[in-house]
Amino acid sequence: MSQASAHDSYDSACFAYRSYLGDPVAECDALLLEAPDHIDAHLLRACALTLSSERRFLGEARRSVEAAEPLAESASDAQRALTAAARALTDGRWDEAGRLLDAVLVADPTHIAALQTAHVLDFMTGDAVSLRNRPARLLRAWPADDPARSYVLGMYAFGLEECNEFDRAEAVGREAVEKDPQDAWATHAVAHVLEMQGRAAEGEAWLAETATHWRSGGLACHNWWHKALFHIERDDLAGALAIVDGEILPLISDASLELLDVSAMLLRLKLLGIDVQARAGAIASLWADKLADEPGYYAFNDFHAGMAFVLVDDQTRLRSLRERAVLAAPTLGPSSALITRQVGLPLLQALESYARADYAAAADQLEGIRPICARFGGSNAQRDIISWLLIDAARQAGQKDRALQLLEERLQSKPAGQLGWRWREAIIETAGA
Repeated sequence: MSQASAHDSYDSACFAYRSYLGDPVAECDALLLEAPDHIDAHLLRACALTLSSERRFLGEARRSVEAAEPLAESASDAQRALTAAARALTDGRWDEAGRLLDAVLVADPTHIAALQTAHVLDFMTGDAVSLRNRPARLLRAWPADDPARSYVLGMYAFGLEECNEFDRAEAVGREAVEKDPQDAWATHAVAHVLEMQGRAAEGEAWLAETATHWRSGGLACHNWWHKALFHIERDDLAGALAIVDGEILPLISDASLELLDVSAMLLRLKLLGIDVQARAGAIASLWADKLADEPGYYAFNDFHAGMAFVLVDDQTRLRSLRERAVLAAPTLGPSSALITRQVGLPLLQALESYARADYAAAADQLEGIRPICARFGGSNAQRDIISWLLIDAARQAGQKDRALQLLEERLQSKPAGQLGWRWREAIIETAGA
């Protein structure tokens, strides 16, 4: 393979990685068949596999790092730093990996694969400040006409949103999408802004307007999840359920990134009185198939698996999930162990209390962990399900005043949304009865 062809193939893999369109691992595999010493392809493959958030891909990711390490001896400063970062990632030293990725970006500020890796890592560890600041400090290095610049803007928009800088986030996100309508991450950043502000009708319109560009990519399931959230905010539960049945469930595989979206959506609908038992059974079975290997690796996934077991009232599997996470986390690296201990296990214990109808205990446990739950990753919108569960647990424990005070947070931030007011009326009526 010529140097020019290898360069083009690697650029294509990088585009798939940052755009969520296509399969960067498959593209790296094809490149490495022709150019087995292409260090950048080995490193991109290792990072993409590790940041899938699933333990089952760790072995392949480590093999890619092992292939890159001897090549790094004669590589550039940026390539050596990225090799060290990939090793830290696969060893479960995520904080160290973040620092090493910064070293890559100092050596090469336009290293889009390193920035994408750092951004996803910040998302997985709930580091909102770095989600915002990493792309911010690199923007000036990107020429205005560089096709990758929109993706840096999209990352910046999402970081701004997670830091509650909503006006700036929306402006930057819309700018990114205008530059490249295929930028599904920027599209999703704007959707997050509209969700956090309760602008449901605008959110539905935004996702409908941009759907041509995101509905066939890796963020399709997640953006449909956002669209269903907008229906819920308007108290259109039938519309949300129609999206689950018509758009989300047909996309579901055994990938955790898809399973967690549908698990959280079904739990929201259940808490609002919708019978989702039949749908939840298949999802719980898919999560159950992961119980042998995945618990303890990424606590955010464990919590969503636990939600699925709550939905089908499978307390045996819920307990087994927690027990397996306790045993596995310390063997998977310091980051997994710390996140599982600090956030994952307390949340699973709260789910167990909720499942056995010990709602007062569940409310206490959820309220205790909620202030630090960002540490196990995800977005503000995704972690909102913890507040949903907390409010419902307080309601079912007969703690009306506590439930109403917790709900007031939502009413203050989303006064135009119908969901919060409907929920408030239901809590008052239940208490009165």
